[in-house]
Parts: sequence; structure tokens; C-alpha cells
Amino acid sequence: MSSLPALLAVLAAAPTPGNDDPVLRALADEVARYRSLQVSGQDAPYYVAGYVNDSDAFAVGASFGALTMRRRQGHREATVQLRLGSPDLDNTNFAGPDFSFAFLMAGSASPVPWEPDYGALRHALWLRFDASYKQAVEALARKKAFLEENVARDRPPDFAPAPVQNVVLPRAALQVDEDAWTATVEAASAIFRDRPAIQSGQATFSAEADNQCFVSSDPVRVRFGDPRTSFWLSATAQAPDGMPLTLTWDAQGRTPGDLPTRARLVHAARDLADRLDALVRAPVLPEDYSGPVLFSGRAAAQFFLAAVGEPLSHPRGPLGQNRGGRLVERLHKHIAPAFLTVRDDPTLRTWRGSALLGYFPVDDDGVLPRPITLIDRGLLSTYYMSRIPTSDVKETNGHSRAGQGSVGNLFVEARAPVARRALEKKLIALAKAADQPYGLLIEDLGQGQPPGRPSMPWGRRFSAGGDIHLAAPVLVTRVYVDGRRDVVRGATFKPISFRTLQDIVALGSDPTLLNTSSFGQPVSVVAPSVLIKQLELGAPDEQFEKPPLLPRPEVSRR
Repeated sequence: MSSLPALLAVLAAAPTPGNDDPVLRALADEVARYRSLQVSGQDAPYYVAGYVNDSDAFAVGASFGALTMRRRQGHREATVQLRLGSPDLDNTNFAGPDFSFAFLMAGSASPVPWEPDYGALRHALWLRFDASYKQAVEALARKKAFLEENVARDRPPDFAPAPVQNVVLPRAALQVDEDAWTATVEAASAIFRDRPAIQSGQATFSAEADNQCFVSSDPVRVRFGDPRTSFWLSATAQAPDGMPLTLTWDAQGRTPGDLPTRARLVHAARDLADRLDALVRAPVLPEDYSGPVLFSGRAAAQFFLAAVGEPLSHPRGPLGQNRGGRLVERLHKHIAPAFLTVRDDPTLRTWRGSALLGYFPVDDDGVLPRPITLIDRGLLSTYYMSRIPTSDVKETNGHSRAGQGSVGNLFVEARAPVARRALEKKLIALAKAADQPYGLLIEDLGQGQPPGRPSMPWGRRFSAGGDIHLAAPVLVTRVYVDGRRDVVRGATFKPISFRTLQDIVALGSDPTLLNTSSFGQPVSVVAPSVLIKQLELGAPDEQFEKPPLLPRPEVSRR
């Protein structure tokens, strides 16, 4: 048996994980320096962490068949965090009145040298840590003053211990055929040239090799590659009444090989143009609607992300901010029908052969992720947790995204799935029962800008109250009780609360994968069609700018 001194000598001689990486070394050295910081009359840091994210990216875009941009660039940014005081009371989790949110801004990402120069990185990190410490001192003073004047009921500690793990994996490298993808975006965007109603038609391809580095005073070291690629289509037009119309389509994966072939991408552009032409000719929703809605395809996944994933993220409300009426407050209560189960498993890389962008080998607190069941047969079992405890859940479950518990790979499952034809029959039956001449089928909700590199890690938005935030639907079909169908435009959702989950009537047998982003982080959602007994949508009532006075110029292809 080896003696203890001999064992300690072996451990001391073992190489530190990632010590050959100047980025990790610079992080580790500045974290150690600020962990030992002592300033007379001020609280000392008890926890220090630093993040450096870099991205080697290629992007190319085209409009109507003509190249609009093509670039290859590298970008590296750093974020730091200092917790002053103690885990029971520190400078975080506070948003009191008249507070400037300076402590949140101190955690925002800032550029650091792209070249992996140890000295230059140390200099940049030194300035970030210095600014963060000064703002953390101010934040803690304001928080203590708030607590002296206000009673905080059931205030949990600000930070919890966790089983952190060193995970130092090889860096990702960008591998992409730039010329081939340039030709593909030109070919796809050229489809829009032949459609006179389309005012703008774009195709964009991007591929990135992201690498995340994280060092904390626990101590823990993390480095892993996070490659990502996307192809994005967008087309806009105006209806005769001036209403602006935009349709988008995207495919996302880990590598360019995950994307469809050029022929399929050109076909996707043609299909998008066909749908936009039909939407231009479609009537507006004539009046406000209150009745059954069937979400299908992308819209079903978008619904569950907005109705379950995001409301169960960021469960800890900042001290001094009223965030009552939220879904997380229904823990261990039934919030949905017994046939609904929702899981999240960020350890999975693929689903049915397609890449899941919500995969991560270690979370942003240095904790190994684990699968969780959020809703178990209608019962809210847990929510997303980081190392920020709540009154009901004290420990992390390995789902820290940028320091807050949030979505990874969200899976919606039905105990008794219903075939699509049967779902539409149920939609019609519910419309009849509601004295509506039709029910609504929604297949896509609006989408913002083309997918990009998510921000990392502390700049996040908070959801207030118990509302579900759904983008306006862009593909809406009226399914009449007599079997007719027509597409309508201009509908918007009226306020929706999480109690809508109890109005779910049935789930389909047709799960769809959506790779998207939530709170600035890449996520994946796998969800089937969902039929809801009643939702309210409003008809358009605004005035629109007139369409162009002259038609689009006819220009032949080069």
C-alpha cells in the first residue's frame, strides 16, 4: 500500500487540466488573485469565476441571387463574476427600488484579445475583475440597506454548494467549404427573383466553432467545443391593404453536414415563396376569435418552449422584485392533464439522427448535467436549477445556463397520443361546441433575426408574472366545421396565462424537433401537435403603410 506522502507527491506532480491552454491559465491566475483580494473596510470575495468564449465563424448571405456579405472572423469575449460576503448573503439576487442594475451590467460580456496571448488576456481580465469588484461592493451595500428597511419573507441563501467537475475537452475547429456554401445561398435566394410580390428575399449561411472556457474558485476548470451551423431564409411582402408580411425558415445543426442538401434548400426557398404568395392573397382574420386552437409542427414546439420551458427557467425571483403568480410557484401541484409529461435531458446529442443544440457536457456552474422530469403526468415535479437556491429547491440539477437554471433539450410526451386526422376532428367538434364556424390550425409562429452566436453568460431577460409570451402566428388556417379551409393573416394572441396548460385536450403522435434559442442560449424542443380547448386571438386593427407605388422592376437573371 502506498504511503500518504507518496500519494500526495503523485497528485502534486499530475498536470493541471488544460494548463497548456493560455486562456485557461490566464483565467485561473486571475481567479486565484481576486479570490485572495482583501480591501480594508470592504467584504472580500468568497467566490470568483471567469468565462472566456471564443468563436471562429464564417457567414455568407445573398439577396435575390446576389451576394450581400461574406466574412470569416474570430471573436473572443470574457465575463466575470465575483460574489462578496457569504453564500447566505451576497451581492447578487437583488433588484431593489432605485437600483441601477450595475451588478448585472458588470457581468456583461466584453471583448478580449482574439490571439491566445497569456499576458494580453491577463490584462483584459484584470480590468474586468476590477470593474466587477467595485460594482459588487456597491450592489452589496444597497442590498444590505434594503434589508435593513424591509422584511424579506423566506429569503433563501444566495448561493449553494455543488459537486463541480473538471471537464477539459479538445477545442473545436471550424471546417467549412466556403465557396460551396456561397454558391448555395446565391441559388436559394435567387428563387425570390421570380416572385413579383416579394419585396426582399434573403438566404444566409453561418458556421461557427465556439469554445467555452470557465474557471472558478471552487476550484474547477472547464473547456469544451460547441460547433454550430445554420441556414436561414427570409422573405417579405405587403398585402394589398399594406400589411407587412414576413416568413422565415431555418435549418440548424452542429456541422454543415447536418444541414439539408443544396437541392433541398432551394426547394425550401421555393416553398417559402409559395406560402408567402398565398399569404399576400389571404384575407385578414375578420374579427376577434375565442375558441379551440391546434398547434402543429414548429408552432407546437414554440408553444411548449413559451408555456413550459421559459416559465420554469430562472425560478429565483430577485429580492425587491414582485414576480408573483408564476408557474414555478405551483410546485408539486397538477398544472396540466395527466396524459402530459415533460422532460429535459441536455446529455443527449441527437434525436432520430438530428443534432440537438441543447446538449452540453457540463453546465455553466461546472456541474455535470442530468435529466429531469419537469411535469410528471400533469404534476409539476421540479424546475430548472443552477446553484442559486430557491425556498423549495435547494440544490442544482445541472441546468445552469449563464448562471441561471434554464432549458437544454426539452421533450414533450403524451401518454395517449392522437393521430393527426383525429386531432382535426376534435378541433372541429370543439369549434361546434363553442358555436364557432371554424377552429384555428397554427403551424408557425413569428421568428426574429437569423440565428447567431448566443450571448454568454449573464445577460438574460426575466419573465414577469404568469403570462405566456407567444409571438404572433404567421401560418394560420381556418378549419371550418363543414370541411372547408382557408389561410388568414393578421392574427395576434391576446394575453395567455399558464393556466392554459390545463386546457390541453390532446397531444398528437407527430413530434417535431425545433432547434432555436432561449434566453440567449441554444436549446432544442421536441414536441407533438397540441390541441387547446380555448385561446383568444385578436383581429388586426392598425393602419399600414401603402405598398410601393410602382411594381418591382423586372430584371432578368444574370
